[in-house]
Amino acid sequence: MKKILVVDDDDIVRRVVRAGLESEGYQVDELSNGLNVLSYIRQHQYDLIILDILMDGKEGFEVATELDKEFSNIPVVMISSDVSYLQLAESFVDKVLPKPINIDALRSIVKDLTA
Repeated sequence: MKKILVVDDDDIVRRVVRAGLESEGYQVDELSNGLNVLSYIRQHQYDLIILDILMDGKEGFEVATELDKEFSNIPVVMISSDVSYLQLAESFVDKVLPKPINIDALRSIVKDLTA
C-alpha cells in the first residue's frame, strides 16, 4: 500500500484529499503545518508528499527545499489557491495543483508519481 503525507493548514482540504485518496487504496497521514514535516518523514516512510505553499509556521517553499536536500527521492505535489505561487513551484517540485482541489486530477497525479 502506498503511503502519502498531506501537509496543509486547512482541515477541509486535508479531509477531502484524504477521503479521495483512501478511496483509491492509499494510506494517508496528515499534518496541519510545515514545522515537523522532516522529523515526521524520518519516522515514517512515504511514497509521496502533498504540500500546501502558504501555511503558518513554515511555508511550503521552505519545506520543499528541505525535502529536496534530504528526501529527493520522494515526489512532491504542491497545492495552492494562488496561481502565481504555483508557477514558481513548477520549477522545483514534481507537480503543482491549484485549489480548490480537483480530486480526479489529484488521483491521476498521485497514480503517475507513485507507479
